[in-house]
Amino acid sequence: MGANHIIFDRSIVHGQPWVLSSSKNTETQIAVKAKNSQWIAVVNSWLYDTYCHSACVDSQAFGAGTGLFQDGPFKLYNNVLATSGEAWLFGGGGQGPATPNTKDFEARANHVLKNLGWMVPIETCPVYNAVVPKNLGEFKNMTFALVEGNYFENSWQGCQSDQVGYALLLNPGNQNNHQAMTVNFDGTNVVVAADSNSFTHDNGSPADAANCPPGGCVLEISDTTRTGVDQNVDYIFCNGTNGCDQSGVDLVTHARLTSTVPAGTGVGVNACVPGDCPSCKVQNITYRYTTKSSIPRTHFRSIRVCPRTATTKGRAWTTLLSATTWCTDSRWRCPMEVIDIR
Repeated sequence: MGANHIIFDRSIVHGQPWVLSSSKNTETQIAVKAKNSQWIAVVNSWLYDTYCHSACVDSQAFGAGTGLFQDGPFKLYNNVLATSGEAWLFGGGGQGPATPNTKDFEARANHVLKNLGWMVPIETCPVYNAVVPKNLGEFKNMTFALVEGNYFENSWQGCQSDQVGYALLLNPGNQNNHQAMTVNFDGTNVVVAADSNSFTHDNGSPADAANCPPGGCVLEISDTTRTGVDQNVDYIFCNGTNGCDQSGVDLVTHARLTSTVPAGTGVGVNACVPGDCPSCKVQNITYRYTTKSSIPRTHFRSIRVCPRTATTKGRAWTTLLSATTWCTDSRWRCPMEVIDIR
C-alpha cells in the first residue's frame, strides 16, 4: 500500500503560464500523481497550467495506474482541470505482468478544458515551441469508473497524429512492448542483436508464454531493403509452448524463432515482448450527463469556427498568439468533441 486517505480540498495547484519563450524548465508535468495510492480525492479545487512541450510528452491534472500496488479509489469532484495532455490518465506504463488494474474512479461535476492560448496550427508544435495537446481524459488501465455531470470543453488535433481532439479516450494499452533495433540473421532460426538493444527490454522476455500475444511474442521486419523478401513479416519467438524453446540462448544478444529467416545483416526490426502492462484493461465504465463543447464563438471574440465539412472538418481563424491571422491555413481545423473507443 502507498499513500492513502488524502483529500485535496479548495486547493490551487498550477504550473507557470506557457508563453512562446517558455523553456523545458517551465514545464509542470502533473498536478497530482497518485501512483500506488488509495483513497485519494481532489474536490472544489483548481488544477491548471500543467503542460509538456520539450522535456516531457504527457501532462495531466491527475494520474495513476502504473505502480506495483492496487491503486484507487479516486475521486475528482467540482474541480477545474486544465492541462495540455490528459485531464486524467490511468495507465500508460507499469511494472510488467505484475501491474494491477486501477479500480473505482469517480469524476463528477468537473470543468475539464484546454487553454485556448495553447492552440497553434496542427503539427507545428516545434515551430511555435508549443505545448502537446492530447485529450480531456484517458483510461488505459481502469476497472469501475463513473464519469458524470462534467463539462468538457476545448479539445483539438495537435502534434501527435493519433490525438485528434477526443474528449474521452478508452484505450487499454500495454506500453513499450516494441523495441526498434537492428539484428543479423544467419539463415537459420537464430537472430542476433546487432546494436546495444536487447531482446529483454521493458519488463519482459520473448520466452514468456503467459504474457505475450497468442502464439508468442513477435519480431517484425521493418527494414525496407527487404521488400519482396519479408518486409512487414512477423516472426514468432520460441516460448516453450509453440514448438520450440530458448534453451541455450541468452535472450539478451541472441534469441530463437519458430521458423527459419532469410540471411541478412543490419536488418531493422521491432521486437515485441510482454511490455509494461500486459494485463491492462478498461471495463465497467459509466459515462453520463456530461456536456461536450467546442469553442463557443460568442464567448471568445478572438476565435471564429466555421461549419465542418466532410473534406476539411472546418477551419478556424485565430489571433491568439500574435497579430498574424491564419485565414486560409488548412492545418487549422475545428476542435472535435468525440468519444473514441479503441
